[in-house]
Amino acid sequence: MRKLFLLFIRNGGLLAFGILEVFSIFLVVQFNPEQEEIYVNSLNNFVAKTDAVSQNTLDYLQLDSYADSLAKANARMLEKLDNALYINKSQTDTVVRTEFEQQYVFTAAKITDKTVSRKNNYFILNRGKKHGIKRNSGVITEKGIIGVVTDVSKDFAQVMTVLHQQSRVNGELRRTGDFGTVAWDGDDDRFVSLRDVPKHVRPAVGDTIQTGGFSQIFPQGVPIGIIEEFGIQPGSNFYDIKVRLSENLRTVKYGYVVENLKRAQIDSLQALRPVN
Repeated sequence: MRKLFLLFIRNGGLLAFGILEVFSIFLVVQFNPEQEEIYVNSLNNFVAKTDAVSQNTLDYLQLDSYADSLAKANARMLEKLDNALYINKSQTDTVVRTEFEQQYVFTAAKITDKTVSRKNNYFILNRGKKHGIKRNSGVITEKGIIGVVTDVSKDFAQVMTVLHQQSRVNGELRRTGDFGTVAWDGDDDRFVSLRDVPKHVRPAVGDTIQTGGFSQIFPQGVPIGIIEEFGIQPGSNFYDIKVRLSENLRTVKYGYVVENLKRAQIDSLQALRPVN
């Protein structure tokens, strides 16, 4: 108590000045309409700015949950597209029956780690075995392909991206239907090559390259990129086609893991083929 009294004695003048200052401002605002209007406007501006800062901070903290929710909604939309369905069509005499079955399912995932500057690049996704993710599943975005799942743990999955020298994807010219193999030469992360396209085909700069119908990993029609340039090396029967990727793998943050529900059936049939 004595210390509190001594503190008041030492700082009493400053405290009294503060009280009188506040009281004076109150009197000025209370009995002067112009000053009162200035005070009210200033207070409203301060409160509005404080609310805006608070809301922006809250929105920033909730970005991950918003993005995750949006990605899940997009995954459900992808599953409704024609290229995600298996069409059963049968005809008996003049009766035609068409039924649709789900062939591809999509799981939204966030990219938690990535490389793009190496000769062989990988992504890590925040989805794993407990989310139903399996090896050899494709990974795409709304814009294009990312790669193929190579390893899966309980909570995460590793993806070999198209920016990997062992990556091979069945690619198709959307305009003509001709197909080849999409691969990366380990140079520029913006481009891949479409190989094995014979020289009787007539590609054009600007043509869209998409996933082909011979892939059991990706649905047909997923964008891969746009033809930047092409040519034929002397003595070759195939084009060398440079393709600019539709998806920027440096900046992409989310993707969708694609599972082919009918792949096991196809794999079992392919295993019956003779070696030669």
